[in-house]
Formats: sequence, structure tokens, C-alpha cells
Amino acid sequence: MFPTPDNLISLPPVLAGPLLRRLEPTRLVLWLVGSRELSLTLRLQGVGDIPLDSEKCTVI
Repeated sequence: MFPTPDNLISLPPVLAGPLLRRLEPTRLVLWLVGSRELSLTLRLQGVGDIPLDSEKCTVI
């Protein structure tokens, strides 16, 4: 059975993650699986909020 919009509604927005996959001085890689498109913000202490849009994220 393939998911349809009707049975996706009952799933939580985040299915797995976020998991830290890689950390480098200029790169942070997190892995997250969502049941739908999500609006995400990275909150870093001392830096503030960073919206994670299509320029900063890769969606597969």
C-alpha cells in the first residue's frame, strides 16, 4: 500500500531524527525524516536562529 495524502495526515511531522551525521569547522550535517515538508530553524547559542531553507538544506 502506497501512502496517500489521507493516511499521511495521521503521521507525526518528524518520523526520525534529527541525527548529527558530520561536524566540520564550516559544515554541519544533520539527518531528519519528515512525513511532509517542514519549516525548520537551527538555534545556536551565541549565534541565534538560522532559518533552514532550500539554500542551506538538501532535500532528498
